[in-house]
Amino acid sequence: MFQRLSLYHGILPATASERLHLLKRAAGLPGDFELEFDLTGNVYIPGARENIGSLTAGGRR
Repeated sequence: MFQRLSLYHGILPATASERLHLLKRAAGLPGDFELEFDLTGNVYIPGARENIGSLTAGGRR
């Protein structure tokens, strides 16, 4: 998933990882919580398909 974000959106893997951890923290989730992603970088809580944010928000870096 990080490779696709880099290729199509210009998001570096380190940036995507940092954003993912920030989204988890903001949602009150532990660091090892398993999440779901769509092809555009949206992040969801499994089962409920609750969107907690996007790894592309903020643009490339």
